[in-house]
Amino acid sequence: IVVVEGGNQYSEGWGLITLAPSMLTDTKVIARLLAQQWFGGLVSPRWWSAQWLLEALTSVLGERAPALGGAPAERETDALLLDHVLPALRLDSSNSVRAVASPRLERADIESAADELSLHKGAAIVSMAIEAAGQEAGRAALARLLRDHRSASADARCV
Repeated sequence: IVVVEGGNQYSEGWGLITLAPSMLTDTKVIARLLAQQWFGGLVSPRWWSAQWLLEALTSVLGERAPALGGAPAERETDALLLDHVLPALRLDSSNSVRAVASPRLERADIESAADELSLHKGAAIVSMAIEAAGQEAGRAALARLLRDHRSASADARCV
């Protein structure tokens, strides 16, 4: 992690994360950027239609990062609800809603692969699946995904 004055608040590339000094205490952002390196560098989405899964997994892992100063455990649940589930419900109720894993065939479709719907609805889906399966089963599925698709690509059918 490199601290950089000016420019973007934060950025990640393969092997390097840059943060503005003001972001050094934001454990959610740091955890999400580290998760993006793992998923983006180790297991890539099979096609743009699977980009939502990368965004969802990294968002959920970012929310599960412990806060500095020992915040209570309910912070994680509250953060997922406030940051992802409620925005997903709002977006899902619009007339222009689409499936989170819709096919990406045109350039405009690809450019919108990491939009708000993918980010929030995907994180809500992944967090609900982990909650339903249990924490241990969720960790095991994530470990299996990383192990079985290391240096390759994956989509939602692989989880």
